[in-house]
Amino acid sequence: MKKFQFPYFDNNATTPIDPDVLNVIQEYNQYYYANPSSTAHPLGIICNTLFQQHRQKLANLLNVREEEVIFTSGSSESINTAIKGLYFQYQSQKNHIISCVTEHSAVLNTLQYLQTYHNAKITLLNVNSNGAIDLNELEKSIQPNTLLVCLMAANNETGVLHPLQDIYNITRKKSVLLFSDTTQWFGKSYFSDVPADIFCGSAHKFHGSKGIGFLVIKNLGRKIFLHPLIHGGDQQKIRSGTIPLPSIAALTHSFEKTILQQHQNIPYILSLKQYFEHQLKQKYDIKINGENTERLVNTSNITFSEKEYEAVLKLMKKFCYSQASACSDGSGKPSHVLQSMGLSKNEIKRTFRFSFSYLNTLEEINNFLQLLDELIHQQV
Repeated sequence: MKKFQFPYFDNNATTPIDPDVLNVIQEYNQYYYANPSSTAHPLGIICNTLFQQHRQKLANLLNVREEEVIFTSGSSESINTAIKGLYFQYQSQKNHIISCVTEHSAVLNTLQYLQTYHNAKITLLNVNSNGAIDLNELEKSIQPNTLLVCLMAANNETGVLHPLQDIYNITRKKSVLLFSDTTQWFGKSYFSDVPADIFCGSAHKFHGSKGIGFLVIKNLGRKIFLHPLIHGGDQQKIRSGTIPLPSIAALTHSFEKTILQQHQNIPYILSLKQYFEHQLKQKYDIKINGENTERLVNTSNITFSEKEYEAVLKLMKKFCYSQASACSDGSGKPSHVLQSMGLSKNEIKRTFRFSFSYLNTLEEINNFLQLLDELIHQQV
Protein backbone atom coordinates (compact mmCIF):
# COMPACT_ATOMS: atom_id res chain seq x y z
CA MET A 1 0.00 0.00 0.00
CA LYS A 2 1.29 3.44 -0.94
CA LYS A 3 2.19 5.62 2.05
CA PHE A 4 1.07 9.24 2.10
CA GLN A 5 2.59 11.86 4.40
CA PHE A 6 0.91 15.23 4.92
CA PRO A 7 1.40 17.83 7.65
CA TYR A 8 -1.48 17.03 9.99
CA PHE A 9 -3.44 19.83 11.69
CA ASP A 10 -6.69 17.92 12.33
CA ASN A 11 -6.10 16.44 15.78
CA ASN A 12 -9.61 17.21 17.05
CA ALA A 13 -10.97 14.83 14.43
CA THR A 14 -8.49 12.12 15.40
CA THR A 15 -4.87 11.95 16.51
CA PRO A 16 -2.08 9.88 14.94
CA ILE A 17 -1.48 6.76 16.97
CA ASP A 18 1.61 6.94 19.16
CA PRO A 19 4.34 4.43 18.12
CA ASP A 20 4.52 3.09 21.69
CA VAL A 21 0.79 2.37 21.59
CA LEU A 22 1.21 0.40 18.36
CA ASN A 23 3.80 -1.76 20.11
CA VAL A 24 1.37 -2.44 22.96
CA ILE A 25 -1.38 -3.49 20.55
CA GLN A 26 0.99 -5.81 18.69
CA GLU A 27 2.28 -7.40 21.90
CA TYR A 28 -1.19 -8.03 23.31
CA ASN A 29 -2.58 -9.38 20.04
CA GLN A 30 0.39 -11.73 19.78
CA TYR A 31 0.62 -13.00 23.37
CA TYR A 32 -2.55 -12.06 25.29
CA TYR A 33 -5.25 -12.93 22.79
CA ALA A 34 -7.44 -15.12 25.03
CA ASN A 35 -10.94 -14.03 26.02
CA PRO A 36 -10.67 -12.48 29.52
CA SER A 37 -13.96 -14.18 30.38
CA SER A 38 -12.48 -17.64 29.66
CA THR A 39 -11.16 -18.19 33.17
CA ALA A 40 -11.21 -22.00 32.96
CA HIS A 41 -7.71 -22.06 31.40
CA PRO A 42 -4.37 -20.38 32.23
CA LEU A 43 -4.23 -17.83 29.39
CA GLY A 44 -7.80 -16.73 30.05
CA ILE A 45 -6.93 -16.20 33.72
CA ILE A 46 -3.85 -14.16 32.76
CA CYS A 47 -5.89 -12.00 30.36
CA ASN A 48 -8.61 -11.49 32.96
CA THR A 49 -5.97 -10.38 35.47
CA LEU A 50 -4.48 -7.98 32.94
CA PHE A 51 -7.93 -6.56 32.20
CA GLN A 52 -8.50 -5.87 35.90
CA GLN A 53 -5.06 -4.25 36.18
CA HIS A 54 -5.67 -1.96 33.22
CA ARG A 55 -9.08 -0.92 34.49
CA GLN A 56 -7.60 -0.15 37.90
CA LYS A 57 -4.77 1.85 36.33
CA LEU A 58 -7.18 3.92 34.25
CA ALA A 59 -9.38 4.49 37.31
CA ASN A 60 -6.35 5.71 39.27
CA LEU A 61 -5.41 8.12 36.49
CA LEU A 62 -8.98 9.42 36.39
CA ASN A 63 -9.24 9.64 40.20
CA VAL A 64 -12.29 7.36 40.31
CA ARG A 65 -13.07 3.84 41.57
CA GLU A 66 -12.34 0.81 39.40
CA GLU A 67 -15.99 -0.29 39.35
CA GLU A 68 -16.99 3.13 38.01
CA VAL A 69 -15.05 2.61 34.74
CA ILE A 70 -16.75 0.96 31.76
CA PHE A 71 -14.95 0.35 28.47
CA THR A 72 -16.93 1.12 25.31
CA SER A 73 -16.29 1.35 21.58
CA GLY A 74 -15.82 5.12 21.88
CA SER A 75 -17.52 8.32 22.92
CA SER A 76 -20.60 7.97 20.70
CA GLU A 77 -21.48 4.71 22.45
CA SER A 78 -20.60 6.20 25.84
CA ILE A 79 -22.84 9.22 25.22
CA ASN A 80 -25.77 7.04 24.14
CA THR A 81 -25.24 4.69 27.08
CA ALA A 82 -25.13 7.53 29.60
CA ILE A 83 -28.06 9.62 28.34
CA LYS A 84 -30.41 6.81 27.28
CA GLY A 85 -29.41 4.64 30.22
CA LEU A 86 -30.22 7.35 32.73
CA TYR A 87 -33.41 8.41 31.00
CA PHE A 88 -34.81 4.90 30.65
CA GLN A 89 -33.97 4.21 34.31
CA TYR A 90 -35.56 7.35 35.75
CA GLN A 91 -38.07 8.65 33.16
CA SER A 92 -41.06 7.77 35.34
CA GLN A 93 -39.68 10.11 38.02
CA LYS A 94 -38.01 12.84 35.96
CA ASN A 95 -38.09 13.39 32.19
CA HIS A 96 -36.41 16.78 31.65
CA ILE A 97 -32.85 17.13 30.27
CA ILE A 98 -30.88 20.36 29.80
CA SER A 99 -28.12 20.67 27.21
CA CYS A 100 -26.70 23.29 24.83
CA VAL A 101 -27.08 24.18 21.16
CA THR A 102 -23.33 23.71 20.54
CA GLU A 103 -23.06 20.14 21.83
CA HIS A 104 -21.67 17.38 19.61
CA SER A 105 -24.19 15.72 17.32
CA ALA A 106 -23.88 12.49 19.34
CA VAL A 107 -25.52 14.32 22.24
CA LEU A 108 -27.99 16.42 20.24
CA ASN A 109 -29.22 13.51 18.12
CA THR A 110 -29.61 11.29 21.18
CA LEU A 111 -31.70 13.98 22.88
CA GLN A 112 -33.77 14.42 19.73
CA TYR A 113 -34.45 10.67 19.69
CA LEU A 114 -35.62 10.69 23.32
CA GLN A 115 -37.81 13.72 22.66
CA THR A 116 -39.38 12.22 19.54
CA TYR A 117 -39.96 8.65 20.71
CA HIS A 118 -39.90 8.67 24.52
CA ASN A 119 -41.59 11.93 25.62
CA ALA A 120 -38.42 13.57 26.94
CA LYS A 121 -38.57 17.29 27.63
CA ILE A 122 -35.43 18.95 26.28
CA THR A 123 -34.07 22.44 26.98
CA LEU A 124 -31.15 23.64 24.86
CA LEU A 125 -29.22 26.60 26.25
CA ASN A 126 -28.05 29.28 23.83
CA VAL A 127 -24.50 30.64 23.65
CA ASN A 128 -23.10 34.12 23.09
CA SER A 129 -20.79 35.14 20.23
CA ASN A 130 -17.86 33.52 22.06
CA GLY A 131 -19.65 30.19 22.39
CA ALA A 132 -20.19 30.58 26.16
CA ILE A 133 -23.37 29.74 28.06
CA ASP A 134 -25.05 31.92 30.70
CA LEU A 135 -24.78 30.13 34.06
CA ASN A 136 -27.77 32.07 35.39
CA GLU A 137 -29.85 30.77 32.50
CA LEU A 138 -28.67 27.24 33.30
CA GLU A 139 -29.71 27.52 36.93
CA LYS A 140 -33.08 29.03 36.05
CA SER A 141 -33.72 26.22 33.55
CA ILE A 142 -33.51 23.51 36.21
CA GLN A 143 -37.02 22.34 37.12
CA PRO A 144 -38.40 19.83 39.66
CA ASN A 145 -38.57 17.21 36.86
CA THR A 146 -35.01 17.84 35.62
CA LEU A 147 -33.02 14.61 35.60
CA LEU A 148 -29.81 15.56 33.85
CA VAL A 149 -27.64 18.39 32.55
CA CYS A 150 -25.50 17.48 29.51
CA LEU A 151 -22.68 19.96 28.85
CA MET A 152 -19.38 19.17 27.15
CA ALA A 153 -16.08 20.16 28.71
CA ALA A 154 -14.63 21.48 25.45
CA ASN A 155 -16.19 22.14 22.07
CA ASN A 156 -14.78 19.99 19.28
CA GLU A 157 -15.04 22.73 16.63
CA THR A 158 -13.95 25.89 18.46
CA GLY A 159 -12.12 24.50 21.49
CA VAL A 160 -14.27 26.73 23.75
CA LEU A 161 -14.24 25.46 27.35
CA HIS A 162 -17.33 25.39 29.53
CA PRO A 163 -16.69 26.32 33.22
CA LEU A 164 -17.27 22.72 34.30
CA GLN A 165 -16.58 23.23 38.01
CA ASP A 166 -19.07 26.11 38.19
CA ILE A 167 -21.62 24.02 36.30
CA TYR A 168 -21.08 21.09 38.67
CA ASN A 169 -21.56 23.34 41.67
CA ILE A 170 -24.96 24.39 40.29
CA THR A 171 -26.11 20.84 39.50
CA ARG A 172 -25.07 19.55 42.93
CA LYS A 173 -26.88 22.42 44.64
CA LYS A 174 -30.00 21.58 42.64
CA SER A 175 -29.62 17.78 43.11
CA VAL A 176 -29.42 17.21 39.37
CA LEU A 177 -26.95 14.87 37.64
CA LEU A 178 -24.25 16.26 35.33
CA PHE A 179 -23.00 14.33 32.31
CA SER A 180 -20.06 15.91 30.51
CA ASP A 181 -18.73 14.86 27.11
CA THR A 182 -15.03 15.22 27.94
CA THR A 183 -13.85 13.61 24.69
CA GLN A 184 -11.83 16.60 23.48
CA TRP A 185 -10.51 17.62 26.89
CA PHE A 186 -7.82 15.06 27.62
CA GLY A 187 -4.33 16.02 26.43
CA LYS A 188 -5.47 19.48 25.34
CA SER A 189 -6.08 21.01 28.75
CA TYR A 190 -4.54 20.33 32.16
CA PHE A 191 -6.27 17.46 33.92
CA SER A 192 -6.43 16.32 37.53
CA ASP A 193 -10.10 15.51 38.05
CA VAL A 194 -13.41 15.74 36.17
CA PRO A 195 -16.10 17.72 38.03
CA ALA A 196 -19.06 15.70 36.76
CA ASP A 197 -21.13 12.68 37.80
CA ILE A 198 -20.65 10.97 34.44
CA PHE A 199 -18.07 11.59 31.71
CA CYS A 200 -16.43 9.83 28.78
CA GLY A 201 -13.35 9.63 26.60
CA SER A 202 -12.17 8.10 23.35
CA ALA A 203 -8.63 6.77 22.85
CA HIS A 204 -8.18 8.09 19.32
CA LYS A 205 -8.40 11.66 20.67
CA PHE A 206 -5.23 11.19 22.75
CA HIS A 207 -3.00 9.21 20.36
CA GLY A 208 -4.57 5.83 21.03
CA SER A 209 -6.36 3.47 18.66
CA LYS A 210 -9.85 3.87 17.22
CA GLY A 211 -12.77 1.77 18.38
CA ILE A 212 -12.11 1.93 22.12
CA GLY A 213 -13.22 4.42 24.76
CA PHE A 214 -14.51 4.65 28.30
CA LEU A 215 -17.48 5.82 30.30
CA VAL A 216 -17.15 6.80 33.96
CA ILE A 217 -20.24 6.69 36.18
CA LYS A 218 -19.45 7.89 39.67
CA ASN A 219 -21.37 6.17 42.46
CA LEU A 220 -22.39 3.38 40.08
CA GLY A 221 -24.42 0.80 42.00
CA ARG A 222 -24.90 3.01 45.04
CA LYS A 223 -26.44 6.26 43.81
CA ILE A 224 -26.61 6.23 39.99
CA PHE A 225 -28.13 3.34 38.04
CA LEU A 226 -28.26 2.98 34.25
CA HIS A 227 -30.48 0.91 32.03
CA PRO A 228 -28.09 -1.12 29.77
CA LEU A 229 -27.86 -0.08 26.12
CA ILE A 230 -26.17 -3.31 24.98
CA HIS A 231 -27.44 -6.63 26.33
CA GLY A 232 -25.54 -9.91 26.19
CA GLY A 233 -23.11 -11.73 28.44
CA ASP A 234 -22.95 -9.02 31.12
CA GLN A 235 -19.14 -8.85 30.90
CA GLN A 236 -19.14 -5.31 32.34
CA LYS A 237 -22.58 -5.52 33.96
CA ILE A 238 -24.28 -2.64 32.13
CA ARG A 239 -22.17 -3.12 28.95
CA SER A 240 -22.05 -6.56 27.36
CA GLY A 241 -19.62 -7.74 24.69
CA THR A 242 -16.30 -9.56 24.54
CA ILE A 243 -13.66 -7.54 26.38
CA PRO A 244 -11.13 -6.24 23.78
CA LEU A 245 -8.01 -6.55 25.94
CA PRO A 246 -5.43 -5.38 23.32
CA SER A 247 -7.42 -2.19 22.69
CA ILE A 248 -7.92 -1.61 26.42
CA ALA A 249 -4.19 -2.03 27.07
CA ALA A 250 -3.45 0.46 24.30
CA LEU A 251 -6.01 2.94 25.67
CA THR A 252 -4.56 2.73 29.17
CA HIS A 253 -1.01 3.19 27.85
CA SER A 254 -1.91 6.20 25.70
CA PHE A 255 -3.92 7.84 28.50
CA GLU A 256 -1.14 7.30 31.03
CA LYS A 257 1.37 8.84 28.64
CA THR A 258 -1.01 11.77 28.02
CA ILE A 259 -1.36 12.52 31.74
CA LEU A 260 2.29 12.00 32.65
CA GLN A 261 3.53 14.22 29.82
CA GLN A 262 0.87 16.96 29.98
CA HIS A 263 3.15 19.46 31.74
CA GLN A 264 5.63 19.32 28.87
CA ASN A 265 3.23 18.76 25.96
CA ILE A 266 0.52 21.32 26.75
CA PRO A 267 2.86 24.38 26.89
CA TYR A 268 4.47 23.21 23.65
CA ILE A 269 1.13 22.77 21.86
CA LEU A 270 -0.06 26.14 23.17
CA SER A 271 3.08 27.82 21.83
CA LEU A 272 2.40 26.38 18.37
CA LYS A 273 -1.19 27.65 18.39
CA GLN A 274 -0.24 31.09 19.67
CA TYR A 275 2.49 31.45 17.07
CA PHE A 276 0.13 30.31 14.30
CA GLU A 277 -2.63 32.74 15.29
CA HIS A 278 -0.22 35.63 15.84
CA GLN A 279 1.33 35.21 12.39
CA LEU A 280 -2.08 35.10 10.70
CA LYS A 281 -3.35 38.15 12.59
CA GLN A 282 -0.25 40.12 11.64
CA LYS A 283 -0.80 39.59 7.92
CA TYR A 284 -4.43 38.83 7.21
CA ASP A 285 -8.00 39.88 7.94
CA ILE A 286 -9.11 36.96 10.10
CA LYS A 287 -11.51 36.29 12.94
CA ILE A 288 -10.62 33.72 15.61
CA ASN A 289 -13.88 32.24 16.84
CA GLY A 290 -14.03 31.96 20.62
CA GLU A 291 -10.88 34.07 20.99
CA ASN A 292 -12.27 36.07 23.92
CA THR A 293 -13.03 33.10 26.14
CA GLU A 294 -11.09 30.10 27.44
CA ARG A 295 -10.22 27.56 24.76
CA LEU A 296 -8.30 24.32 24.40
CA VAL A 297 -4.58 24.92 23.98
CA ASN A 298 -4.54 23.26 20.54
CA THR A 299 -7.59 24.59 18.67
CA SER A 300 -7.82 27.51 16.23
CA ASN A 301 -11.18 28.04 14.55
CA ILE A 302 -10.57 30.81 12.02
CA THR A 303 -12.79 32.71 9.61
CA PHE A 304 -10.82 34.11 6.67
CA SER A 305 -11.70 36.91 4.27
CA GLU A 306 -12.97 36.13 0.76
CA LYS A 307 -9.51 36.69 -0.73
CA GLU A 308 -7.74 34.44 1.76
CA TYR A 309 -10.45 31.76 1.73
CA GLU A 310 -9.61 30.51 -1.77
CA ALA A 311 -5.95 30.11 -0.88
CA VAL A 312 -6.70 28.26 2.37
CA LEU A 313 -9.09 25.97 0.49
CA LYS A 314 -6.42 25.13 -2.09
CA LEU A 315 -3.90 24.27 0.61
CA MET A 316 -6.16 21.48 1.86
CA LYS A 317 -4.64 19.41 -0.96
CA LYS A 318 -1.25 19.57 0.80
CA PHE A 319 -2.15 19.93 4.50
CA CYS A 320 -4.73 18.22 6.71
CA TYR A 321 -7.21 20.46 8.53
CA SER A 322 -10.95 20.77 8.67
CA GLN A 323 -13.55 23.03 7.12
CA ALA A 324 -16.21 21.75 9.54
CA SER A 325 -16.51 19.35 12.44
CA ALA A 326 -15.24 16.01 11.12
CA CYS A 327 -18.45 14.30 12.27
CA SER A 328 -20.50 16.67 10.09
CA ASP A 329 -18.37 16.67 6.94
CA GLY A 330 -20.35 15.68 3.87
CA SER A 331 -23.70 16.59 5.41
CA GLY A 332 -23.95 19.77 3.34
CA LYS A 333 -25.18 21.63 6.43
CA PRO A 334 -23.40 24.66 7.91
CA SER A 335 -21.81 24.15 11.31
CA HIS A 336 -24.51 24.32 13.99
CA VAL A 337 -21.84 25.50 16.44
CA LEU A 338 -20.81 28.52 14.38
CA GLN A 339 -24.42 29.31 13.50
CA SER A 340 -25.22 29.39 17.21
CA MET A 341 -22.37 31.86 17.71
CA GLY A 342 -23.93 34.21 15.14
CA LEU A 343 -21.83 33.53 12.03
CA SER A 344 -23.56 33.82 8.66
CA LYS A 345 -23.57 30.96 6.15
CA ASN A 346 -20.99 32.83 4.08
CA GLU A 347 -18.73 33.28 7.11
CA ILE A 348 -19.09 29.62 8.03
CA LYS A 349 -18.06 28.64 4.51
CA ARG A 350 -14.86 30.64 5.00
CA THR A 351 -14.08 29.07 8.38
CA PHE A 352 -11.46 26.39 9.01
CA ARG A 353 -10.40 24.48 12.10
CA PHE A 354 -6.72 23.86 12.82
CA SER A 355 -6.00 21.56 15.77
CA PHE A 356 -2.44 20.73 16.79
CA SER A 357 -0.70 18.04 18.86
CA TYR A 358 2.74 17.43 20.36
CA LEU A 359 3.70 15.66 17.12
CA ASN A 360 3.42 18.92 15.15
CA THR A 361 6.42 21.16 14.54
CA LEU A 362 7.06 24.85 14.02
CA GLU A 363 8.54 23.97 10.64
CA GLU A 364 5.19 22.52 9.48
CA ILE A 365 3.38 25.68 10.52
CA ASN A 366 5.91 27.93 8.82
CA ASN A 367 5.62 25.87 5.63
CA PHE A 368 1.87 26.37 5.68
CA LEU A 369 2.18 30.11 6.31
CA GLN A 370 4.74 30.53 3.52
CA LEU A 371 2.62 28.66 0.96
CA LEU A 372 -0.47 30.58 2.03
CA ASP A 373 1.37 33.85 1.52
CA GLU A 374 2.56 32.76 -1.92
CA LEU A 375 -0.93 31.71 -3.04
CA ILE A 376 -2.51 34.96 -1.85
CA HIS A 377 0.06 37.03 -3.67
CA GLN A 378 -0.52 35.01 -6.86
CA GLN A 379 -4.22 35.95 -6.71
CA VAL A 380 -3.46 39.70 -6.59
